[in-house]
Amino acid sequence: MAARITPTTPWTTLAQDGCGLELEHFLSFRVVRLGTALQRLATREYLEPNGLTSPEWRILGLVRRFGPLPFAQVTAHSTLDKAQVSRSVKKLQERGLLEVEPDGSHAQRLLLATTAEGRRLHERVRRAARREQVRLLSTLSPAQRDTLWHALQVLTTAAGDQPVTLPDDAAGASPPERKTS
Repeated sequence: MAARITPTTPWTTLAQDGCGLELEHFLSFRVVRLGTALQRLATREYLEPNGLTSPEWRILGLVRRFGPLPFAQVTAHSTLDKAQVSRSVKKLQERGLLEVEPDGSHAQRLLLATTAEGRRLHERVRRAARREQVRLLSTLSPAQRDTLWHALQVLTTAAGDQPVTLPDDAAGASPPERKTS
């Protein structure tokens, strides 16, 4: 059953002081609630069946897509704290999914790269994740999807963060295979 959308929302007319906005109308409340629901769905549908946590999947995905990556860059782009990244990297390394090597050009820096097994797992999970994203986004019309995309970019900037500006993957190509020992 499709959700009923009322012609007027609590956001249609906004008082300067926010009068009339109740907690459940707050943008932050709605976005966090949606994020939590999406996270539960991802965990149930494709992370847990593949033995991954959300932080592990995020790190594996970033390293697979843009790696090898310095540890600090993974921390910055994942929105996870350094300790969480460190714990997750250790688990991924123990499972043989990631390699951690010193960066030859910088003595203090560690580079993270996926292993062959990590690439295989990433591809399997990515296929399931993409199917789920298409299922969810297909509940919106193309115009609604475009509006949502642009609204999220504007709100991200207004909240003081940078919109996602990682390299374009319009063709959907996977990163090149990396030779590992």
